[in-house]
Amino acid sequence: MRREISYVPDGSVFEIDTDVYKSTCGIVGDISDKSLFLKIGGDKACTDGKVVTLPSRLMLESKLLSKRKMHYTLLEHELAHILFQSDEKNFKFLMDWAQIYWKEIIESKMSKNLAKKGYKTQQFDIGWWNDYMVPVILNGCRIVYNIVEDHRIEHNWGEIYRGSKQKMRIMAKSCIDHEATTSFEVLLSVRANRWDYIADADRDLAKNIKDLIQQVEGKSPGMALLISKEIIKLMAEEFLK
Repeated sequence: MRREISYVPDGSVFEIDTDVYKSTCGIVGDISDKSLFLKIGGDKACTDGKVVTLPSRLMLESKLLSKRKMHYTLLEHELAHILFQSDEKNFKFLMDWAQIYWKEIIESKMSKNLAKKGYKTQQFDIGWWNDYMVPVILNGCRIVYNIVEDHRIEHNWGEIYRGSKQKMRIMAKSCIDHEATTSFEVLLSVRANRWDYIADADRDLAKNIKDLIQQVEGKSPGMALLISKEIIKLMAEEFLK
């Protein structure tokens, strides 16, 4: 069955063969012993481990990858999450750890600053923590974990399906198109191998991130959790300089 997909960058429309997509889902479903369902709609690609959702409006663009290949590579990416057992519980563990980690850092820094000024340590502002810091930490953990886990599953998929490795590398490059201005964008640039977007001042951070993120290659889901923690520690060090 043919299905029209809108290509947002230039306003054009292209067709995909959903029977081919379903067949690919079936292969991965058989390997992972799951019944997988394909859904096409919206702007994003995602999966909950059972339903693979692909966009009906393709936002990504690349001069090196056709629209159809880009869309099909999104399918492979989501199936890689299933085949290599991405586990959302690891993100929950990361979030719980990060809240404790950042709370200890902030309390310690606040105590030192107050002591320098001759004041006694004040009680931690729980309202500010819950209303402001927790959402910030949640967002940061999500960004870091998603990038690290995406690198893990795409590398592992590419080791099996060698023809897909280069397509996934090209797709990763299309996820950033400007100079990195935050630690999160430095991480994204490293994953995309876009060192031209990384400022000289951030090179040491980027090299350390590269050394860490390579450690998830060929590894199980738990390694993404461990490496995400280490990257967050690096970013905290940069933030506190």
